[in-house]
Amino acid sequence: MDASDFSILIVDDENDLLELISDSFDLEGFNVQSTPDGNKAMELVGSETFDVILCDQNLNDNITGTNVLEKMKKNEKSSKCKFFLLTGDITIDLNELKSNGGTGVIEKPFDSDQVVEQIKVLLGI
Repeated sequence: MDASDFSILIVDDENDLLELISDSFDLEGFNVQSTPDGNKAMELVGSETFDVILCDQNLNDNITGTNVLEKMKKNEKSSKCKFFLLTGDITIDLNELKSNGGTGVIEKPFDSDQVVEQIKVLLGI
């Protein structure tokens, strides 16, 4: 398997960061969808299947990354999806996130190339 076999959704309302991380995954050959909009993210995770979701905690329209995770878990096709919360909030409880089906937290600021490499290792590519 290679990167082109995997679908990734990236959600962040900081457009520069969204573009940077999306481009990093795209350059590695991943199938990437991205959106800065919390409502669009909720729509996508309810209707499509992703292998990995990287989602900002504090999105627009009163939607949080935790809301996106909850919606993802309701989609049976996404039950094996790896979900990472992107945040600068050091008060996020990792154990609670994992008990709710999340995989982990990626703390901002981060190096996008390192994130890509971590995801590749996680996916076994």
